[in-house]
Amino acid sequence: MDLRHSMAVHTKMIGLLRKASPGYIWVNLFNTLFNTFSYLVQLLFYKYVVDLIAYSEGSLEEAALCFLVYYVLCFVSYTLNLWVKNHYNELQKVKIRLFYKKLICTESSKKGIQKYSSGEEVNLLENAVYNDGSCLHAFADRMLDFMGSVILLVFFADIFGSLHPVFIAAIILSAAKNLICRNKTNKSNFQIYQNNLSFEKNNRAIYNIFYMKQFVRELRIYPLGELFIEKYNQLKYAQWHKNKRDNHRQLWISLASEGIDLLVYAGNILALAYFLLHGMVTVGGFSLVLANFSNAVNHLQGIILFFPAIRDDARYARDILSVVEEESYVYPKVEYDEERKCAVFQDVSFSYNGSEEVLKDIDIELPLDRKVAIVGENGAGKSTFIKLLLGIYSPTRGKVEYLYDREMDRSTELFGTILQEYQLFALSLKENLLAGRRQETDGDAACGKGCGDEIEEALRFSGLWEKVDGLPEKADTVLTGEFSENGIYLSGGERQKLAIARAYMGGHPVLILDEPSSNLDPVAE
Repeated sequence: MDLRHSMAVHTKMIGLLRKASPGYIWVNLFNTLFNTFSYLVQLLFYKYVVDLIAYSEGSLEEAALCFLVYYVLCFVSYTLNLWVKNHYNELQKVKIRLFYKKLICTESSKKGIQKYSSGEEVNLLENAVYNDGSCLHAFADRMLDFMGSVILLVFFADIFGSLHPVFIAAIILSAAKNLICRNKTNKSNFQIYQNNLSFEKNNRAIYNIFYMKQFVRELRIYPLGELFIEKYNQLKYAQWHKNKRDNHRQLWISLASEGIDLLVYAGNILALAYFLLHGMVTVGGFSLVLANFSNAVNHLQGIILFFPAIRDDARYARDILSVVEEESYVYPKVEYDEERKCAVFQDVSFSYNGSEEVLKDIDIELPLDRKVAIVGENGAGKSTFIKLLLGIYSPTRGKVEYLYDREMDRSTELFGTILQEYQLFALSLKENLLAGRRQETDGDAACGKGCGDEIEEALRFSGLWEKVDGLPEKADTVLTGEFSENGIYLSGGERQKLAIARAYMGGHPVLILDEPSSNLDPVAE
């Protein structure tokens, strides 16, 4: 990724940062400038105090007063920086994380479901979901550090250069060495990061099996624990072997870098000792140069590495933007028609893998104002047909049109649905039901007057009302123990009844039931 594209990516991230936390950049800009100039004053004052003690015949009280002023200056600077970094920034980062999570949740839910058949797309989405939002403020932090480094490097160049050019040369060589080492390390880190994406996904799946309650019974009945432990071991060894070359490369880079740093440090001590013995530097100057040589190297290194670093950051941020900015999936529109209520399949074919077609050349006008049964053998494509009807899948070829005598913007408003592979969530029974309600708002905000009656009607329709009415917290009872220790677990049939109630909830014009009675007893069925 070239610099121009990197800056374009970071500009978009800065735009998101300003939405998440408008004051973040300005407060940190003030803190950076104040602490940078305060640090310069501290260094000069420190040199003055050391030379005062070493060469002046001033009183002890004068030296003590100077140290007191120095201490107060350091304390004020430290206090401001501590407040900004540990209070203001942490509070703002909470807002940034919340903004980021909401953004990713909103945008990822708009993607076409076919995206999930691509391993690369799933890895990008997983990376975006598990990112903590630091990508939004990373570039701003680097820019502020770059600004402070430029100011301080000018100061160090003046101090060290006036002493002897050899120190400037040593700073440049040390920074160049660090640049080379950092560049090679970053490449290895990015390769390791790419290698670990699929491994981390597998790791989390294995972790879930051992701690989530829905797997407890199977682990007791079947000897699967050892099998997954062995699979975990195989994954870890495979991960280690895949990253071994990059890890060894980083080891040798670190050893070489540390060895060169030790030689440079020893050379600085010898040169400063020579200058001190020949009266070319004061004790304060000796202390200032020796204590801040590595700081000067770090600031020069920060300046040199700024552009490679933002290119590296842009690689990660680009993956995030691929999720945020990718074109959203648009559900089909329902056309208004006074006379007809139907879904029309015109030469519709569908393939999951792009080669083998599950459904082929479907031409049918499906009435939406009467009961219709679609039957066929397992694997015949019944569930796929329903997902095409719902608009969850887009046809590989052909199109599906919807006609109804009510104004609707998209197909999801037309259908209340229970899929064969339905999922319930670790929320209250009421919150699970409200997910099926046709409202523009969410959750309790959408549950106004009459909501309780609507919930009862849906639960009675599915045959779950007596069960829910007998619970201590009734419809406010939470499912599973993920978010509440008092969460309950429903049987397979009860879960299916709740899913049926969710599909019924909200008065959608058409109800679609995909194998709705597979877990029900004969009476309930």
